[in-house]
Amino acid sequence: MTNIESTAAPTDPQALADVIKPWQLQGNYRPYKAVGCVDCRMTGFMGRMGLYELMVVGETFRQQVVGSGAMDVLKRQALADGMRPLRLAGALRVAEGLTVLEEVLSATPGLP
Repeated sequence: MTNIESTAAPTDPQALADVIKPWQLQGNYRPYKAVGCVDCRMTGFMGRMGLYELMVVGETFRQQVVGSGAMDVLKRQALADGMRPLRLAGALRVAEGLTVLEEVLSATPGLP
């Protein structure tokens, strides 16, 4: 859900950094805490937004699929090939001020 920025209160950027370790966000942080207003029925959110986990399948990953096919091996290879986990994609939206950390934590699996 999209945070209503005009009524949002800032939250601690360190909490966001702790959730996404070992990754680090670069640039400005604008994390907010949902406050609520009459327009959003006191939820602090309006609308919806998608979070996407993207993975490019390279030759090494294909060999891993054909070879062992073990989930932990495939996950490690996907991360090595540059896959951005779903929780990290959510954390980027938190840093942009578009949603709040609590929503991302409740809607995404933990980081590997």
